[in-house]
Formats: sequence, structure tokens, C-alpha cells
Amino acid sequence: MSVYLSLLFGFLVMEMVVLFILVMPLPHLLRRVIVVNSEKLLRTSELKTAVWISYALIGLLFLDSWKRVSQAEKHYEDGFGDRMMESSMQNFVTKTYNQRNLYITGFILYFSICIPTVLKVIESLSKHEQLLKEGTTLKEETKDLKALEVELKNKKATLKALKAQKANLEAHFDKVTEPSERKTAKTKKRE
Repeated sequence: MSVYLSLLFGFLVMEMVVLFILVMPLPHLLRRVIVVNSEKLLRTSELKTAVWISYALIGLLFLDSWKRVSQAEKHYEDGFGDRMMESSMQNFVTKTYNQRNLYITGFILYFSICIPTVLKVIESLSKHEQLLKEGTTLKEETKDLKALEVELKNKKATLKALKAQKANLEAHFDKVTEPSERKTAKTKKRE
């Protein structure tokens, strides 16, 4: 295997390991750490530049392999007279190597789409899990809020009863005090 093909294969294996780690059922805390660290890592401009350049080169290798596979198929179908067996075997080997290169580069490009997608899904899951955990505290706060609302309702009922009692006392006081005021008013008139 040539050096560039070894590098491509290593890159493919690295992507497969990353994708495997991402889809593993991990605890919430570990997922959150992975999401935070991947966001920090992907924010660096040097890494972005290196990734874009490597994916551009891999894309060019993919297109080159595609072109060579189609040429090898064309030569394999045409044949070459008396040297047909020798050239046929050589074309078959070339076609096989180019197909291998095509598959490796194609899977690398495919995983380059899969990994960010899985990261976004994991980020969304992490946010929803965090909201669910906060939701349990909200439920406890809701119970406290309901208890306070019941207490407020009782206080309002007590206040309403006190207002009614005050109105009744005032009415009673007015009834009680009116005759004495009438007497004092009558005595004042006589004088």
C-alpha cells in the first residue's frame, strides 16, 4: 500500500472510531463533555483550515478514482486482441485498485458528513436532557407554588371574612349609636 493510501486508511479508521464513540450510549455528563470539547476544538481556525484542505484533497482523490474506475471498465469491456488475457487481467487489477481507492475516499467523505450531524444530534440530546433535569426542579418549585397559592387563597378568604365582619360591626355600631345621637340632638334643640 502506498503512503497516501495508508494515510487515507488511517483517516478512515480515525473517523470510524470517532463515530463509534459518538453513537455509544454514554452517560449525560460524558456526552456533555464530548459536546463542549468538540465545540471548542471546532472553533479553532487552524483545525478548520486543515480539515477543509484535507477534505478537498480527499474529494480530488475521490474524483480521480471515479474517473479511473470508469476508464478501467471501458478498457475491460473493449479488450485488446491477442493480448486480451494479459491486458484483461491488468485492467481488472487496475479497476480493483481504483475501486478500493474510490470506496475508501467515498467513505471518508461520507463520514465527514455523518460526524457533524451526529454531533448536532448529541448536542440537542444533551440540551434536552439538561432541560429535563431542570424540569424536575421546576416540578418541585411548582409544588411550592401551589402550596403558596393555597395559602394565599386562605388569606384572601380570611381577609374577605374580616371585611364582612368589619362591615357588620360598623352597621351594628351605627344602629347602636344612632339612638343616642338622636337623644343628644333632641336635647340640644330643647335647650
